[in-house]
Amino acid sequence: MKGKYILVLVGCLFATSIWAVNEVDKKGRKQGEWIKKYDNGVVMYKGVFKDDMPTGEFKRFYENGTLHSVQNHKDNNLSDIVIYEQDGKTISTKGSYIGKVKDGRWTYYIEGKISLEEQFENGKLNGLSKVYTKKGELIEEIPYVQGKIDGVKRCFLPDGKKYSECAYKEGEEHGDYKLYEGFDYPVIEGVYVHGKRDGEWQVRDDRGKLVEVLKYDNGVLLNDKELKKEYSKSFDENEAKKGKFMEPDRMLDAQ
Repeated sequence: MKGKYILVLVGCLFATSIWAVNEVDKKGRKQGEWIKKYDNGVVMYKGVFKDDMPTGEFKRFYENGTLHSVQNHKDNNLSDIVIYEQDGKTISTKGSYIGKVKDGRWTYYIEGKISLEEQFENGKLNGLSKVYTKKGELIEEIPYVQGKIDGVKRCFLPDGKKYSECAYKEGEEHGDYKLYEGFDYPVIEGVYVHGKRDGEWQVRDDRGKLVEVLKYDNGVLLNDKELKKEYSKSFDENEAKKGKFMEPDRMLDAQ
């Protein structure tokens, strides 16, 4: 008789645990374990809620069943997340959230190697972002203040030599610009004022010799008739290269 009671108790507990999945309380808040599936029956995500807020470890999966991400929820609405590529093993992104907005350091990977590092503050880029080649070589340093480029943006060639430097203020070019292209001296240098070239811009050849001076006023070239066509063409070609470094694709937030 005692054995029968135990079986009944175990059966009741099992039924209760099944019944408790995907539960809401009287106020409509999610409570306990929640599991959602794709149309093909594969689990999309699973985790635990308390008063409608995720708590502890929360896992998401790709439609083929491999692990997509693991998000660990902490107190004060903070969480850390690791996102994986389709194989479910290779890390593609690491970062932290406050609620549903990015905060702190975020790191992105391509084929397991760092491709981009960013700093966030309450959802906005804030701090120095760094871009790397597939071989791990630093090619860009971009300073951000509350979502806008502010400071000196630096670009490098894969061998570590300078490619260019450009000052920014609140998201627009403002201040000194220097194009090095790997030389020890700038082959082009001048000043931007609120996103427009201003004053004298100097052009040098590959031996460092000054070959042309371009005079600007609020973005308008003043001495265009005096310039030799070959130098003007060379300048425009070099200027067109500025900022052409490609940033890796950012993973969409798994929220």
